[in-house]
Amino acid sequence: MMLVRLAQSIGNALRGFWFVIAHEQNFRLLSGMSVLLLAGGVLFRITARDFALLIVVIVLVLVLEMINSAFEYFLDLLKPRLMPHVGIVKDIIAGAVLLSVVGACLVGGIIFWPYIIGAL
Repeated sequence: MMLVRLAQSIGNALRGFWFVIAHEQNFRLLSGMSVLLLAGGVLFRITARDFALLIVVIVLVLVLEMINSAFEYFLDLLKPRLMPHVGIVKDIIAGAVLLSVVGACLVGGIIFWPYIIGAL
């Protein structure tokens, strides 16, 4: 019984993941950029520690984008015209995603800079 519930939970999570991929352009864009970064890590043969850090920041950005999408779908039920704070909440969560992207870019720059300089 417990394995059945676990399988159902995983199925629900995967359905949500595939929904975001299918319907959210920003998630697809960030996912594509993530693949390029990971490929760059392989190409430059970055250290395991740097690769792990790269994975952590990528996952952070993608998770926040998924949370942003969930908030937006939920808040769309309320409509800004009915609840004026809806737009503010959407802007705040989008700002959180933007902040995570900026942080990830900084981390990526710190990781890749020595490899890029060494390749020149």
